[in-house]
Amino acid sequence: MRRFHPADLLGVTINHAHNDYLEWLLELGLAAAILLAIGLLFYVRQWGRVWKRGEWAQFRFVQAGAGIALLLMLLHSLVDFNLRIPANAVFTAFLAAIFFHRPPSDDERRRPSRRQEAAGESKPPPVYAIPQENQSNPFAE
Repeated sequence: MRRFHPADLLGVTINHAHNDYLEWLLELGLAAAILLAIGLLFYVRQWGRVWKRGEWAQFRFVQAGAGIALLLMLLHSLVDFNLRIPANAVFTAFLAAIFFHRPPSDDERRRPSRRQEAAGESKPPPVYAIPQENQSNPFAE
């Protein structure tokens, strides 16, 4: 800050909130307040969706971890310009994409894939014969 705002400049103080949310409110006003409230609403609603579903598949654990990490990134933004660092912003967007992803429903999982539908009936995978020269281990001797 001193490099751009010398100490001998009297009567002028340039300071920042060191809080991403307050900076957004000061820069964008009411629009930022509305967007922040909507984002918080979506975040809380998604936690309800993650916890309400039935059995915990592996992706659900990943979603819960991404939700916790997203919360920690957003809490860090309360005391620092965390999301103005490009790497942190990209990582937060990545966490949000995982957390807000809607996994396929049970009906969608049971439905045959497009490739199976195009092939008609589902056929077992072909059985390939192992060539004679590959049936023995040359290093076993």
